[in-house]
Amino acid sequence: MKERVLGCDVSKDYIILHDGSQAYKLSLENFKSIQKLVNNSIVVIEQTGAYGLRWGQVLEDLGAKVYIADGKDFKNFKLYQAVKKKDDYTDAYYLRLFFFERSKRVWRFNKELAHLRALIRQHMRNEKDITKHANRLSQYLAVIFPTKNYCDLDRKKFLKVLDEIEQELKQTPHALSGLALMELNKLKLVLDWHSKLEEEITSIARNHKDYEILKSFHGLNDILIATLIAYYWDIERFKDVDSFIGYMVMGANPEVSGTSLNRMKTDKARAEVKGKFFMLFLQSHKDNSPYKPLIDLLRSRLGGGNNQKKRYIKFLTDLLELVYYALKYRLSFSQAVAWKVKELEREKARLRSQLEKAREQGNQEKASLLGWEYENITLNKQAWELVLSKVGRCEDIPDKSSEGAKSNGLALDEGLAGHQPYSFTCLEPSQSLEQNQSQKQNQSKEPSQTLSQEPSQEIGQGLEYALAGGGGKRKKRRRLES
Repeated sequence: MKERVLGCDVSKDYIILHDGSQAYKLSLENFKSIQKLVNNSIVVIEQTGAYGLRWGQVLEDLGAKVYIADGKDFKNFKLYQAVKKKDDYTDAYYLRLFFFERSKRVWRFNKELAHLRALIRQHMRNEKDITKHANRLSQYLAVIFPTKNYCDLDRKKFLKVLDEIEQELKQTPHALSGLALMELNKLKLVLDWHSKLEEEITSIARNHKDYEILKSFHGLNDILIATLIAYYWDIERFKDVDSFIGYMVMGANPEVSGTSLNRMKTDKARAEVKGKFFMLFLQSHKDNSPYKPLIDLLRSRLGGGNNQKKRYIKFLTDLLELVYYALKYRLSFSQAVAWKVKELEREKARLRSQLEKAREQGNQEKASLLGWEYENITLNKQAWELVLSKVGRCEDIPDKSSEGAKSNGLALDEGLAGHQPYSFTCLEPSQSLEQNQSQKQNQSKEPSQTLSQEPSQEIGQGLEYALAGGGGKRKKRRRLES
């Protein structure tokens, strides 16, 4: 028997459930009616912040399978359906329809995932507050202590001397001393909570099953790792690398008019991922960074100056491609780079063959385009070879037990809702990554896509499979064909 699917529009005090033919308006006062209606059913709600999370938890506790529809995607879906009417009942009806027609753009509600995303967003807000209060305090100090260099200190040194500044302010009778002490106390309070927040984020990241793999990537600290985990959570959610990168960086919306009707276009998305990884991009410009060859290549292709945003998005896209294959086949950073080099070598050989064929046929236009593409692939391969030479030979990530992976002393007995670290295997899906990969291998019909061992039994075992090009080859863009 098929599961019943209900669209659900949420508000502060009530919800509207729609089964396709009839709508129901319910509140927590009708608790028994809600339970009877949603038990063993699929409920689709829109991503609406705190109200959506609140009702998502309530409906899950009542026995429903709750799915979240992305807000932007659902809005564009209604535009595509030419829906002019806007009310709660209409939204509930089309949320149900969205589940059937855009099933790839909904995901299972996960309380732990929602919690981690909230922590990452709050971490970004705290960093802005710290900068704001530090700048205001620095301005007051420049007036109160004109002969001292407090306003010239960098942020790290400035935060280390806050106690010294507080003592001097208390001993200095100045009209602005009271305001300066007010900003200093605000700054200290934010720093204290920010420290507790980072401990909790670190605790969750270190207890995730992909932590050791992501930790092998150069430049990824615990906060960056937690930011990635907060948005992909389980790599098996994504069918290929393009869907992973599109979700993590670009987002996608359907065209609603013209010749490209119903095609997907890229759009801005995941501001937390792009915001957190920008500092890694800036650090990659240093000579001692293994990513420096990629930065030099992007400069030669996209230029400098005003093209920084384009270079950053391309850099992040390349990095996320490595992350996807590392998680998919349980590879370390160096092993993922080795896969990239091998893939580019295979692409070079393919283009060389096509180029020779085009020259033999006398097709100069196609030969010119293929020659330009071949040169770009060659430069790209050289850059990744330099990256590989900097990160060293392929080495497996040290095997750590679940007890060893847990962060000691990072459980908060007080503070943020008394949160305790999650267990080492905190994923919600009923089947593990190893089981999913094993089933896919058994279903494969091509002999070249068969592994002698499951790729996730031990980190790094998937390297031979990945280098052989099995299963994980990225979908190629449409090319000019004669």
